[in-house]
Amino acid sequence: MFIQHLTVLLLQDVKNEAEAYMLKELSLLKWQEKATKFALDDTGGKMDELQGNVATLEENLKAER
Repeated sequence: MFIQHLTVLLLQDVKNEAEAYMLKELSLLKWQEKATKFALDDTGGKMDELQGNVATLEENLKAER
């Protein structure tokens, strides 16, 4: 009886630790998702800026010819 009770307590502790670990992992994944989205947005903005610069340079080149 005592061993069964102890086993149940140990299993509950393991379950609680596993749940806590999964919650931490989920939190980390959410932060990674946010960071990736910010990086993507930033990169997209820089690409738009670079494409604008290229277009301006092409226009300047055509005007010089």
